[in-house]
Amino acid sequence: MPVLGWYGELILQAVRSVRRRNVIIMKLRLHSHAQELGISSSRNTLCSRIRRQDTQIGTGMAHLLLAQTNDHILLKSHHRFGRAESGVDTQVLGIEISRHHAVIVWTGTHWTLRDTSKNGVFVNQLKISPDIDRVLNLGDVITFSDLHPHSYIVSSLNPPG
Repeated sequence: MPVLGWYGELILQAVRSVRRRNVIIMKLRLHSHAQELGISSSRNTLCSRIRRQDTQIGTGMAHLLLAQTNDHILLKSHHRFGRAESGVDTQVLGIEISRHHAVIVWTGTHWTLRDTSKNGVFVNQLKISPDIDRVLNLGDVITFSDLHPHSYIVSSLNPPG
């Protein structure tokens, strides 16, 4: 488990207080997605699927941690974020999110983040310059707009497998 430092711990504390409010919404979304995928939406079935997925994360792939839900997002070598239904690797919902909001890219030596949005991308609460690659560091907290409630913590920077 990476050491997040005081800033990361502060973010996690804030997230935990918000999490209680979002639990019901997340449960409804989880059951809705399960039905769309044609799998059982019973809690035991979903929990076992999540546990199996968590063991796969240990394979050494780079990933982000969605702070509000503790979900892991495995990064592709060219990973796109946005609200579009297609053409992105991770869909981020919200009216403040651009169709193609940001991209994380493996350069061969490190991971970079590029803002391709209209509303901005923040790393550790600082807005990054649009269309300029920002090198990611372990423990960085990424937010896809100052209005968006979700934060992504860089929890592994391993090269793509």
